[in-house]
Amino acid sequence: MKTYFITLLFIIQVLTAAAQPKAYIAPFRHDAVGAYTLIHDDFGASYARGIEEYIDTMNYNRKLPICFAAITGQCDFRDWKKAKEMIAHGHQILNHSMTHKCGQPQSWCTFGDWNEKDFPEEIDESTDLIIKNTGKHPAFFVFPFDLFTDTMLNYLQYTKHYLGARAGKQNALNDAALKNPFLINYTVFRPEDKLPILNEMADQAIQSKSWAVRVMHGIEDESWAHITAEEYGTHLDYLQQLVKQHKLWMATLSDVVTYQYNKATASVNIAEQNSQAQATKLLIEPKKIKLPDEKLLTHHFLTVVLTQATGSPKAITQAKQNIPFELRDGKIIFDVNIIAEEITLTY
Repeated sequence: MKTYFITLLFIIQVLTAAAQPKAYIAPFRHDAVGAYTLIHDDFGASYARGIEEYIDTMNYNRKLPICFAAITGQCDFRDWKKAKEMIAHGHQILNHSMTHKCGQPQSWCTFGDWNEKDFPEEIDESTDLIIKNTGKHPAFFVFPFDLFTDTMLNYLQYTKHYLGARAGKQNALNDAALKNPFLINYTVFRPEDKLPILNEMADQAIQSKSWAVRVMHGIEDESWAHITAEEYGTHLDYLQQLVKQHKLWMATLSDVVTYQYNKATASVNIAEQNSQAQATKLLIEPKKIKLPDEKLLTHHFLTVVLTQATGSPKAITQAKQNIPFELRDGKIIFDVNIIAEEITLTY
């Protein structure tokens, strides 16, 4: 009899624990399984006109934000005008240096190379040109030919206070919790690559619940490893489908890295619940960590996921404002502002 009551008590405890609501921060925005960032190098170069003529509109029409890396010394007033238009479309400009020289001497590099004596031109002046002509800080540096030194990285981080750089491992994905935004891993689309490899990388990000950064150049132009508009559109259609299915979050470098910083600075806790084991109040609890220049962080949002056994709310509010929420796969999913007040749920 004693064993029976112990077993019954254990079952009750398990069922009670299972019935309690739980809230957590999603690894990626909108509770997507994986994330994907598309970067197009060599904006402004005459051989890469497809970035301006096709890539902007094709992504904008599908509501897919991309990054474009500008060779600032090759941008004229028409390029800067287009850059501002692309930024208004949700795309992000990156610094791809002033002259597109090699960051280390290489036998094959006929473009010349640069080092710390060239920082005033390749980094400082290039940064200032982007800010002056677009009103936006590039936040990330993309090294031409992916050649760089630790001195360059240290200068970008500690002197120029950039948010990050594409200087991690090639042909590698990034964890959902990125340790160092100056060492972002990436994969370059090469001339010998075919269309399926583009889609496969997005699939890999979903399968491994990670962040993929794909590097390309132009389309329908003379850029290195260019592809046709038809091939590019096929890839974008596939990405758009994955986004609609909530499998993939397609975002700029700054948006993904900002989300990761926001995750590191906050946790979500259930402060109150009603007699039906429904969460009625959530609190965003701040954590003390060292943040980069907040001017380079692009948003204050996190996606909260709430699971509970008994029903969904009629409304969710924060700072007296209604928050849209979605019911998906037995979860209540919504974005919160991490610097605003507590979240209230009514039933």
